[in-house]
Amino acid sequence: MSLMAGSILTKMDWVKEIPDAFLDRQIEKKFRWLGNLWIVTLYIVGAFFWGNFLNWTRTPLDFEDWGVINSPRLDFFADMFRDDKLPLHMVYPKMEGQEHPLHRLTDRYLAIPDVITTPQILLLKFLSINKFIYIDILINFTIATFGLLWFRQKYNLSLLAYGVLFLLFNFNGYIQSHYAIGHITWAGYFLFPLFIALLIQFVEGQQNWIWVSKLSFLLCYMVLAGSQHHFTWALIFLGVFALVCWDKIKWIIAAGFFAGLLSAVRLLPPILIISHVYDDGGNRLLTGYPTIVEIFRSLVILVQPSEQNFVSSDVSWLRHWEFDIYIGLIGSIFIIYFGIFSWVKNAKRYPALQKLFIPTLVVLILTIGHVYSLVRKLHIPLLDGERVPSRMIGLPLVVVILIAVIYFQNWLDEKHVTRFVVWALGFSVLFLIGNDLWTHAEIWNLESMRAAFGPAELTLAGSSVGNHPDQPYFMIIILGTLLSTLTGLFLLYRSWREYKLTEINS
Repeated sequence: MSLMAGSILTKMDWVKEIPDAFLDRQIEKKFRWLGNLWIVTLYIVGAFFWGNFLNWTRTPLDFEDWGVINSPRLDFFADMFRDDKLPLHMVYPKMEGQEHPLHRLTDRYLAIPDVITTPQILLLKFLSINKFIYIDILINFTIATFGLLWFRQKYNLSLLAYGVLFLLFNFNGYIQSHYAIGHITWAGYFLFPLFIALLIQFVEGQQNWIWVSKLSFLLCYMVLAGSQHHFTWALIFLGVFALVCWDKIKWIIAAGFFAGLLSAVRLLPPILIISHVYDDGGNRLLTGYPTIVEIFRSLVILVQPSEQNFVSSDVSWLRHWEFDIYIGLIGSIFIIYFGIFSWVKNAKRYPALQKLFIPTLVVLILTIGHVYSLVRKLHIPLLDGERVPSRMIGLPLVVVILIAVIYFQNWLDEKHVTRFVVWALGFSVLFLIGNDLWTHAEIWNLESMRAAFGPAELTLAGSSVGNHPDQPYFMIIILGTLLSTLTGLFLLYRSWREYKLTEINS
């Protein structure tokens, strides 16, 4: 009887500890299966969310930027496989008053900096454009998951804190709205957690060639993903970060320099069209958020995609996808309290994170009004490519979300109130954030967007690969390929040599 009673008591204790395991990593270690199950479940939820957002690849991608820019660009690669040609020159019928996939600047496809050239583009040989887009999102979403798991491990995030981080990062209005309108090149957003993780590692002592190589390859993938804008924002952030870490600036300069050389295969060809960009007149700076108040409104208020005047702008046709960062009222309170107030108030708690504060603030300021015009006065081609400063909010948003969850976990660990209250409050927050983000997705998913804006005039019939003799273009592609290859080999060699020396010394 006593053994049976003891067994029942043990089971009761086990049941009581399960809720606590969601709040405390030490208790969670007793139930390793629970952590694995929670992480896998969230990943499956993410895969389902994006599949549902894309209407499971059934919605025709013939509206807004999907129709006039990215569907033709992806079809160009599909034509490459059908015709067995290299993706060099693009032929596309001229339509009066209609946007052109290459912005009417050139027919040199690789001279456009924001086209996708990642290895997964080869899947277009076997997949339709719609299915490829879903697979591409899943690949980058998976990369992001590894970045988020790094933060979970590094800062001992509980299952609850990781759940909040997962929702806020993966499903906020910023990334939803850009994919909704056709910005498939926003894949670079999913690389931001790893980018921030590498900066934290740098502050904590990893100043070496291995770190330079990791950051260079990450930024190179960003360029290959067509995320030219995200690459530029990351470089701006890195530049301010270098000033904050002045005593170790040589390593940061090296990382930026070698990231550029490693990406030469994609960064050199656009040099051929720089003069056309400025002659065209379409590269003028548009507006950012008029005031900081507009940023807070965009966080809290759910806006219909077609609404033009929610954020007052001096450009009448600029729609809300250029300002949307919706996470709802509860999510906004969460990141403002833990990601801003707690970060400033308890600055000494996490010294490495403080090095991120000034870079985050600088990039945030650049998103407001016409502040970015000061940067464009430098006439640096890569920086001149930013026309819509409000888009840059994505990087500061990710930093604040990451910081908020870290300080939230710190609050959980300090046990201000009873476990039951924390559990009930925490999961209420998780549910409410998830509900707000799902509601946003119902309004902004592809099916809803197509219904709101209707199909564009789109031509995908026939072959769009029309290569022709073009010696300057071919030479710069060869030069870029050579530079990228040699840089990659150099970085791998230096990293391998450094690793071996570390092994010997240890």
